[in-house]
Amino acid sequence: MALELGGSGSKLGYRSLWQRLRKVYHLKVKQKHVLGLLREMDPDGIEARRRYKLRHREYHAEGPNARWHGDNHDKIKIFGFPIYGIIDGYSRKVLSLRVASTNNRPQVIGS
Repeated sequence: MALELGGSGSKLGYRSLWQRLRKVYHLKVKQKHVLGLLREMDPDGIEARRRYKLRHREYHAEGPNARWHGDNHDKIKIFGFPIYGIIDGYSRKVLSLRVASTNNRPQVIGS
C-alpha cells in the first residue's frame, strides 16, 4: 500500500485503492481495513479529498403544485419499456408514473 501512496495512487480514495489492491495485487482485504490504514498513512490526502465531497443543496418549493419535476428511468429500457415519472416538488408525492413503449419518439416523451 505504501508503494501505491507514493505513485499514481496518491490521489485515490479508499474505495479505489481497495479495488486496485484486489485487481492488481490479488489481495483480499476489507474496505474498512484499507480506510483505517489510509487514515494512518495519509491523513493529509484524506482531508484534501474531503473538500471535493458532494454537498447537497437546499431546495425550497413555494407550496403544493408550485413545481413539478419529471424524469425518465432508462435502466430497464433494454427490456423494452422506459418509465417516466412526475413528482410534486413540495410534498415529494408521485403524481404520475407511466410505462412507455419507446423513448425514441418525441411524441411519446411529450405526452
